Amino acid sequence: MKASSNSGRNGGRSGPGRRGPLHNGRSMRGARAKGSNSPLNSALVKATLTLFLLPVILMPVFIFSAAGLAAAGLLYFSRDLPAPKTISQREVFQNTTIYSRDGQVLAELWDKDQGRRILVPLDEIAPEIIVATLAIEDARFFQNPGVDIEAILRAFRQNFEGKETISGASTITMQLARNAFFDIEKRSERSYTRKIQEVILAYNLTQQFSKEQILEMALNEFYYGHMSYGVEAASKAYFGKSAKDLNLAEAAYLAGLPQAPSLYDPFVNPDEAKRRQEQVIDAMVYHEFITEDEATMLKKVPVKFVNQEFGVQAPHFVQYVRDQLEQRYGYDALFRNGWQIYTTLDLEMQQIAERDARERVAMIRNLNVSNASVVAIDPPTGEIRVMVGSLDFYDESIDGQVNIALANRQPGSALKPFNYLTAFINYGLSPSTVINDVPTDFPNEMGVSYIPRNHDLSWHGAVSIRRSLASSLNMPAVIDLSLIGIPAFLDTLHRAGITTMNGDNYGLAITLGAAEVKLLDLTYAYAVLANGGVQVGEEVPLAERVPGQRELEPVAVTKIVDSKGNVVYEYQPKTKRVFPERETFLITTIISDHEAQYPTYGDNNFLVIGRPNAAKTGTTENFQDGWTFGYTPNGPAAGVWVGNSDNTPMKGVAGVNGAGYIWHNFMVDVLEDTPPEDFIPPPGVVRENVWTTDLRWSMWTQRQDWFLIENRPLEGQPGETGGMMLEVRYKPRIPQNPWETGTRAAYIVRRPVFGRYVPKPAPPPTPLPQNIETLKPPRYTPEQRAALEKPPRPLSMRIEPSLEEQQPIVSAQQPGG
Repeated sequence: MKASSNSGRNGGRSGPGRRGPLHNGRSMRGARAKGSNSPLNSALVKATLTLFLLPVILMPVFIFSAAGLAAAGLLYFSRDLPAPKTISQREVFQNTTIYSRDGQVLAELWDKDQGRRILVPLDEIAPEIIVATLAIEDARFFQNPGVDIEAILRAFRQNFEGKETISGASTITMQLARNAFFDIEKRSERSYTRKIQEVILAYNLTQQFSKEQILEMALNEFYYGHMSYGVEAASKAYFGKSAKDLNLAEAAYLAGLPQAPSLYDPFVNPDEAKRRQEQVIDAMVYHEFITEDEATMLKKVPVKFVNQEFGVQAPHFVQYVRDQLEQRYGYDALFRNGWQIYTTLDLEMQQIAERDARERVAMIRNLNVSNASVVAIDPPTGEIRVMVGSLDFYDESIDGQVNIALANRQPGSALKPFNYLTAFINYGLSPSTVINDVPTDFPNEMGVSYIPRNHDLSWHGAVSIRRSLASSLNMPAVIDLSLIGIPAFLDTLHRAGITTMNGDNYGLAITLGAAEVKLLDLTYAYAVLANGGVQVGEEVPLAERVPGQRELEPVAVTKIVDSKGNVVYEYQPKTKRVFPERETFLITTIISDHEAQYPTYGDNNFLVIGRPNAAKTGTTENFQDGWTFGYTPNGPAAGVWVGNSDNTPMKGVAGVNGAGYIWHNFMVDVLEDTPPEDFIPPPGVVRENVWTTDLRWSMWTQRQDWFLIENRPLEGQPGETGGMMLEVRYKPRIPQNPWETGTRAAYIVRRPVFGRYVPKPAPPPTPLPQNIETLKPPRYTPEQRAALEKPPRPLSMRIEPSLEEQQPIVSAQQPGG
């Protein structure tokens, strides 16, 4: 990023003649050093200064007494010096600022080996800091030609007499030349050569640039300590405010720092810092910028410093943005170019998610729960509104710096909607299609039996896909997956936005969560469902694109502007239809059907938020991970994870009573002022009567359900229509080797259902190979019994912490619920 000279900025609050708050009618240009009308200003004294000073400072030049030799000496010391005009063309580092979508600062990024710097024009620097800096550094800045002979002689005289130096010998222009043109080693060098070169450069700068330009460059160049270069970065580091908002007491502290930032550090040496501030105030009196009475009052003004640690809001999201942009643009571009990065994060929504997550985890911490993560995406734009990576970024006991939103975790039953969506698209199944939930053996290639069990450890007979998915039954999901095939299921997941599960060694348990996904990815996939099958986002860069996976990705940055106001990047939403709208709508009708959810979750459960919404939970084996995902017609798609970063199992905390609680309160809170809307059916779907099973019980009945218009129920008996039923059948598998036994291979057949068909009673369940203790009915405490018998909550109310909720019912469950 090039330094800005900002020529021509003489109006407003900048430049010569600008009046400070305590100026008593005197301008900066008119401010004079005390005693400026004394004989010290006479021509005789100036000649005397020249005679006595130049032998001290410019002794090597003095050796060349003849005019020609003097010119040669000047050329000698000027050799290898840069041209003054290059100071406005050089690249200077600046830190990057990251903003929320409404313009609040989330974080500032800077190169740890360089420091913080924010270039600002002179008219955005408070007059107070300019007055204080001129007083302590260079009171005759606007009169001298870059070198102040009188100031140098006064400093020499005060040093000779052993008195305290009121102001330094180097002018602001000389300091600018030293900092801008010399490296660190050269700056610290004490030699006549360096001093002469500094004088030459300062004089040449004055010939090339206006005083206002030089002052602006200097105030953006000075080092103020705490890795802060320039008044803007320093003002934020010490006072938490912009340089344009400093008062005179604060400005006096800041102006005194460049001479010795470590010595006058107010966080480390508050007494020395106060003494230096008073010295600056005395200098303002000495040079008649303010009066003695004003100085006395100014020294009593309280000054509040902020913590020198630079706070970051939404740290996991900031880290996500930083990593993404550094990968695409490079380190230097991100950390040195002074970018203003505008993100998609809704800070108010982020804080609501953080509060709701902390609240619930605190309530169930005694059930070995320590962490939670929340992601919210705006479906119409693909923009990330919330990313809570953990409860506390700085808490090492929960591995707080690990961003769970980007970690690979097993999702339990949260993948089931995409399983059934594949069947709807590829096989024309519908929500009323019936699957027999009975013990079914799916032997693998080695003949080893796989009999999945439901989360409630029971069988339910003939159940519709509507109830199977809404109530999260496992066996019907596995039967459905055996019909569509694992490759088709993976293809659906990848198109939806999942970037994991890229192997070819998955079994049927994958639909129950026997694989790993990222919370961010799966929330993005649910946003696709909320959009009716349309994915919205920004294009995945070609270098990062994986064949067969998503072409769009969720968005974190909407705009990047450099320090000159040039737009580096601006988000232009891209859309891609990944699933048919009608089949996607069928899935939404299922996971928004609270009646169909009743057998598993009960009435008025945490998935009910008092408005139309679709939601699905997931629970992994041994309760290591609990999930809830959901969306509304006009709100965010949100995903919540609850568990422990180290994979330690929770004690009976399922997806619905852990993550579901957080999801419920988050959705109620963020949609409080949003009017409810209904899910609108797309063209080509119809609602008709069909013979299928009851939503709550495994009995056949005739009721209405949604269909694609071309897949309406078949005609059965007069005046009746029939649904469809999936059955698992087996055929012998011929041994491939002499030592193999002839195992059975399962396959699926579909047959129509007509009339009042009643299936045969289900055979008794096959005993599970697990400890019988886990299958015993739970013993309820009085508090738990009260929780079971408490009246239902009003649907539209936010769930508040209560005694009943602090001890969730612990029951034996299988993964996938």
